[in-house]
Amino acid sequence: MELAVDELMTVVLARLIPDHAPVQVGAGVPLCLAAACLAKLTHAPDITFFPFGLSGIESRAAFMLTLRALEAGAYGACVPHDPMTILTRTEATGAVEPLAPAQVDADGNINTIAIGGYPRPLIRLPGLGGVDLIGTMPAPMILYTTRHSPRVLVSAVDLVMSPGRCRRRQLGIEGNGPSVLVTNLAVFEADPDGRWRARSVHPGVRWEEVRAATGFPLPPTGPAAETELPTAYELSALREKVDPFGIRRLEFVPARDRGNELRRIMARERAWLIETGLLGC
Repeated sequence: MELAVDELMTVVLARLIPDHAPVQVGAGVPLCLAAACLAKLTHAPDITFFPFGLSGIESRAAFMLTLRALEAGAYGACVPHDPMTILTRTEATGAVEPLAPAQVDADGNINTIAIGGYPRPLIRLPGLGGVDLIGTMPAPMILYTTRHSPRVLVSAVDLVMSPGRCRRRQLGIEGNGPSVLVTNLAVFEADPDGRWRARSVHPGVRWEEVRAATGFPLPPTGPAAETELPTAYELSALREKVDPFGIRRLEFVPARDRGNELRRIMARERAWLIETGLLGC
């Protein structure tokens, strides 16, 4: 079975979403959106999505990812809410929101604000965006990165945007902080002190590769477990129903190649729209 890393990561993230949970996910974050829709079609039929960027709706059905018609899919089976109702509900029950930090260290501290120190950072990042609020909720905080490297998995974050478990305890902050970290090489879980330990290594990846690509120390010996492969149904649902155009791959493509990838996706989408009669020639 041929398997791409974007498919494996989508399935791993989907499996981490528990049934009945509200899922906060950005409309412009295709890997997470694909994972949420895949979870809905497989083990978690009773989850609902609150897609950021499509404000004020609760989606109750999985939908196909497209660049031209995402809103039509998301609004196809949704319930309108005002933003305060959504916030109140997700605070009470705990929302699952997979997050890709710019930096994460061994203690689970994460940074999405800036690279380099303030007040003159080297790179200004998207910012807080309510992520620390998610970290105080009952649901597990899931992190992921499509670029496992010492620049992302660092010895110490430049700025603590959301603290890990140990620092939360010291400061009296509610919530456990990040509990799982999924990368393109391995899956990590937080130990009782909130430090990362490897749960599994992806098929075909050597532990030495993981250690070399990590900016904080890892033990000489890796986990015995290999990341569980997707089932045939999970793969077919992802490839045929959730993301047949491969929009999730945009999170893996370097910026210099993203234009070509977007043109490829748009061409496939256009052919599909013409074939289905949704777009004239």
